[in-house]
Amino acid sequence: MNTPAIDAGRNDGLDALRGLFLVLMTLTHLPTGLSSELGQPFGQLSAAEGFVMLSAFLAGQVYLRRGMRQGFGAMRKALWSRAATVYRHHLALFGFGITMVLLIGIVNEQAAITNLFTQYMASPIRTAVAGLLLIYQPALFDILPMYVMFLLLTPWVLEHARRHGWSVPLVLSVALWTAAMLGLRTSFHQGLMAITGLSLPMAATGSFNPFAWQLIWVIGLWLGTARLQGVESPLRASPRVLVLLAVLVATFLVWRHTGGQTPFGVDASGAPVAANQLIDKWDLGPLRLINVFAWAVLIAAAGPAIVRRVPLGFLARLGRSSLPVFSAHLVCCLLALAVFGEPGAAGSSLVDVALILGSLLVMQATAIIHQSSKYATARPLPRAPRDLADAMAIPRSRMTPMPIRSE
Repeated sequence: MNTPAIDAGRNDGLDALRGLFLVLMTLTHLPTGLSSELGQPFGQLSAAEGFVMLSAFLAGQVYLRRGMRQGFGAMRKALWSRAATVYRHHLALFGFGITMVLLIGIVNEQAAITNLFTQYMASPIRTAVAGLLLIYQPALFDILPMYVMFLLLTPWVLEHARRHGWSVPLVLSVALWTAAMLGLRTSFHQGLMAITGLSLPMAATGSFNPFAWQLIWVIGLWLGTARLQGVESPLRASPRVLVLLAVLVATFLVWRHTGGQTPFGVDASGAPVAANQLIDKWDLGPLRLINVFAWAVLIAAAGPAIVRRVPLGFLARLGRSSLPVFSAHLVCCLLALAVFGEPGAAGSSLVDVALILGSLLVMQATAIIHQSSKYATARPLPRAPRDLADAMAIPRSRMTPMPIRSE
């Protein structure tokens, strides 16, 4: 069978990495007895960090190139078009959740679903409007709204970096992350509720702290645009540094599987003690950031060898259709929660295996259908980097900055 022409412009290594993150999300979100152990299997970090950073990396590559060639207006239009596509996926998923999934959950008396939509059930119209405005974000429905917001702001970040460099965006991003650590989101939430007249608890506006997670996005943009701006990839490291990072990653890995996902323990009421904020996922604690960036450098170094030696077609296919596949994974997880309830409630390892295999098959079928329909008449694209070495770590001698076109 002929390979679709569009594949000439794909990066197999990055697609496979994105596909891996989608599989890890699915294993975490499905209500199986394995979800706890399979959640964060590679240390004190989750697939979400990798997915957000890689999405930003690819966005930086694609859209800065467009800005250089066609100007800021074309770049902004393309990014906002992508944001609109992501928003449509979110609305479809949200509508599916508050109708079919909620109905199945109520009929089956599954608290895993009814608790998920507590705010909606209490005030359907006001909460639905808040959902359309991306204010109401129940658990599992919060990563795409954050993605939309980041895409909308990205044109100005890339344009400033194109003209003046990355110093100011990176410093401002770190400052915003620091403010998030000090409670910025709480103050913002109180102000938002006062302005809108809503009475949503902060947990109902999304688990992710966007003021913290923007740091992952901005750094991903920076890494993705390095080659285009004629600088050496910040992910390059000497063999000695790579060894130290490997030891660090191994330490986090052991810590995760011996200390669990709340490694500093809980208090008498069962709540995580304050020290767990250092590794917190939702507020992107500093120790978690260290774990994320250690993995990023190691993947950039080892990725090309893995791509050459390991068959990654299954994962790469998922990564090439990441948005439809993400939506398919969420549909599978919501239906599983509506039917079986909390993780492990199915009571059978065979059912757990069936849920996992069935969901992966649905995701793979979604990717195949999406690519068949999208690429059936596609013309070949200009060659894109074929592996992580080409995409992330091109030697300085081979770098030629693209001419900047002003409007």
